[in-house]
Amino acid sequence: MKRVLLSLCCIVLLAACDGARGFVVEGTMTNAEEGEMVCLSYPIKRDGVWLKQYDTTYVDSGRFRFEGKVDGLLPAHLSMQNRDEVQLFIESANIKFSAERSTLYDYSLSGLSIDDDLMEYHRAFEWHNKAVMLIAFVVGIKNPRTEYAKAYDAGCFSHPNV
Repeated sequence: MKRVLLSLCCIVLLAACDGARGFVVEGTMTNAEEGEMVCLSYPIKRDGVWLKQYDTTYVDSGRFRFEGKVDGLLPAHLSMQNRDEVQLFIESANIKFSAERSTLYDYSLSGLSIDDDLMEYHRAFEWHNKAVMLIAFVVGIKNPRTEYAKAYDAGCFSHPNV
């Protein structure tokens, strides 16, 4: 009887484990507005179907935090209230994100198993982001991402992440 009860308990415990483990993203952002909304979106698989998970929090004293469960290394998007956005990766780990609000694309990320590879990739495209900002300044656009958001709101084109 004890073996049957013990076996039943083990089966229930194993069924409760879904393989996903927890992650924490702790972010610091200098010059961010107090209470500014931050959104983290990433894919999750439920019942064999991939869905997009959206988590939202707010900047408090230049800091924000996300917690969730993922199974493996996944791409994610961190976006701000005005649609400034960066692509990053999340996995079951304690992840540190740091950026200056006006240059969100120039972020640093640590705590991932692929830190070195990711930062090398990030540095390789840093020149592109700076070139876009320079061209926008020359033609008189103060914030090209805000202009993109205005065009999107006006229905000119669809957002690439939707």
